[in-house]
Amino acid sequence: MGTAEESAAAGIVSSGPETTPPEEFPPGLTLARDFFHEIIEPLLAEKTPGVPYAAALIGPGSDVLGFDTPISRDHDWGPRLQLFLPERELPERASLLDRVLASELPSEFHGFPTCFAPADSRGHRRPQPDARPPIDHLVEITSVGRYSRKLLGFDPLTEMSAKQWLLAPQERLLELTAGEVFVDSVGELKSLREHLSYYPKQVWIFLMAAQWQRIARREKIVARTGVGGDDLGSRLVLAALVREIARLAFLLERQYAPWDQWLARGLANLRHASRLAPLLSRALSAYDWMQRELRLIDAYAILAAMHNSLGLTAPLETMSERGPRDFLTIHADRFAAALAEKIVDEELKALLPALAGGIDQLVASDEVLLDPRLIDRLSGFFEPGATAN
Repeated sequence: MGTAEESAAAGIVSSGPETTPPEEFPPGLTLARDFFHEIIEPLLAEKTPGVPYAAALIGPGSDVLGFDTPISRDHDWGPRLQLFLPERELPERASLLDRVLASELPSEFHGFPTCFAPADSRGHRRPQPDARPPIDHLVEITSVGRYSRKLLGFDPLTEMSAKQWLLAPQERLLELTAGEVFVDSVGELKSLREHLSYYPKQVWIFLMAAQWQRIARREKIVARTGVGGDDLGSRLVLAALVREIARLAFLLERQYAPWDQWLARGLANLRHASRLAPLLSRALSAYDWMQRELRLIDAYAILAAMHNSLGLTAPLETMSERGPRDFLTIHADRFAAALAEKIVDEELKALLPALAGGIDQLVASDEVLLDPRLIDRLSGFFEPGATAN
């Protein structure tokens, strides 16, 4: 990194005051855990004894997933966590706890500021070193129901319909089930995470069928564009197809997929599908469409074998074959159709024969996926007959 003067000369504008970070970079989850046990827990025991609560670091953020790096320090990273109170306690206790934390927290913890600037236009909060009380901290005080509604738009502790599962972005479900719970004397947070641990079987099958169908729509186009001399078109389709393959891998391993910025890192951490990562990387770097096709059929073979190992359908052929135009294909629609035949849930059967999938298979806009109010406007798509051909 250069000096501030060098940055200014290069036209780089600082987004906030410079700080000298500690020499070691602890994972944010470790920092949050230590922050709770060393500072927050003793403080609450002294100032508000007997108040039931849960403490955790969940929700949005690379630190929740263990993907944070030193560059993550620029905003929404540091000594932070959530405190969950019972809903009935929240009106009386939340403001009291906030005042206690604001007046009693140290200005830094393990070398990292505990005070953060007000949210900017994108909702990000940046660390403020050398702050004096009251500390504008990043300890969110809420209830399990309110926090769930903020991310999903509804309280999942009530019975969830198939439609509600389809309207919940995988990334949001991951945010609520990843991270770590440090203590839970109420039990609501534990119940929430158990309930959302993964999709019900029928919803899972429906989403896998939809994902196979998305691959079926694209699997020939990498070669078709390439053989026609459109190398850039072949590369663009390949990039989109690689993303679909990665997201199918998460479904096959019964894991929620993270946002795109962490998709490759998450893929490399999967138990079986991690074998896909080098194949997909080689496909993306291949110099012509024929090499891309060869790398893809290797990836399809892994996916097909993983599908067969689930035992949800009769075993399907794992080897690709050449079609009438001499392109290699796995015929991904076979997997989609075989899975669709296993859907017996009446709510999901009403959405067939289309295999449109869940909200994050339908919508590419992060602006929609991040806003439950916008997702709710699309809920009619999942009404019976709305997606029928």
